[in-house]
Amino acid sequence: MTEYSSVSKRLDGKVVIITGSATAHLFANNGARVVVIADIQDELGQRVATSIGLHRCTYIHCDVTDEEQVKSMVDHTVQTYGQLDIMFSNAGIVSPTNQTILELSLIAFDRLFAVNVRGMAACVKHAARAMVDGGVKGSIVCTASLAATVGSNKWSDYTMSKHAVVGLVRSASRQLGEYGIRVNCVSPSGLATPLLCNAYHMEPEEVEKLVEPFTSLKGVVLKVSNVADAVLFLASHDSAFVTGHDLVVHVAKRGISQASSDPHLSNSTSFISPSSSRKRTTPPTSLISLATCPPPAFYRTRDIPFFRSSSPAKSSSPASFFTSNLSPISVRSEIPHLQSPFPAKSCPTDSHLFSEEQQQVVCSSQIMAAPAI
Repeated sequence: MTEYSSVSKRLDGKVVIITGSATAHLFANNGARVVVIADIQDELGQRVATSIGLHRCTYIHCDVTDEEQVKSMVDHTVQTYGQLDIMFSNAGIVSPTNQTILELSLIAFDRLFAVNVRGMAACVKHAARAMVDGGVKGSIVCTASLAATVGSNKWSDYTMSKHAVVGLVRSASRQLGEYGIRVNCVSPSGLATPLLCNAYHMEPEEVEKLVEPFTSLKGVVLKVSNVADAVLFLASHDSAFVTGHDLVVHVAKRGISQASSDPHLSNSTSFISPSSSRKRTTPPTSLISLATCPPPAFYRTRDIPFFRSSSPAKSSSPASFFTSNLSPISVRSEIPHLQSPFPAKSCPTDSHLFSEEQQQVVCSSQIMAAPAI
């Protein structure tokens, strides 16, 4: 059994459900009172639960494609431990073949969507119900993929499924915000997980070697621990002002994130975790991604994170605001008349769109705030 330090308390006293076991140790190490692992890999799940300690971690067999099993798992957790604070919906499978849309097997498509989309939706649904019923202002984190942002030359069904997860997260975050429940997702790039290695008969080193040329940090390869750090951030109070966010965990060379035909997606947020070569105890303070002219679909007419500059802007470019001190404000109170998205070609700081006071406001389609170190 692993003994955990009491120094880190980012999840102190929280009851957590994880579909999959990758982050169980990290959550326990950060003070979670109970970690419930829900999976179909019984031997692995039991082994991880035992290594953490059965007084703090339990394993439940759960096939997320069966909604009744998901509901039963959530109900059991609440009945046994009193509440549910965090749900990390991480169950997923990869494409069985490298299919383009011309070769797409709808049989394989249905199976993959049953796990990656239907199963994810069931977990979000029943976790949210438990939180609402218990009056818990909880956090729900889902696993998407970088493929949802940039697309893929192959794996059409997998890419579509992860794009659906992002849509689920953005919709659920708006619907559950009134209950104080945050919903976010994490989108890793190529990662040498056992699932991926087994599916494509590759060793972890082979996957890492394949991915390394596409990263901008020499000698740094994405690890499971890096993704777990990002999940911990979204699950904890460190991200109390973050919801509806797709956190991309990827250190791309310039142009890699432009694989999408949409040029507005070239500024995807990247996250370098505390366990990487840049030693930090919490995520850095500058994790703000600015999309100068994001497409209309990214705009939300209520509760968009805006940032006010402490001094008047000298340029119409939103980037100029980052030379000043920025503090969060709420669209609901500051711009109640805003009813429709901005045109795709216009910047939110254009003078004709705002009053003099509101010209000191800048909007980003993807905002991530982090505490000071």
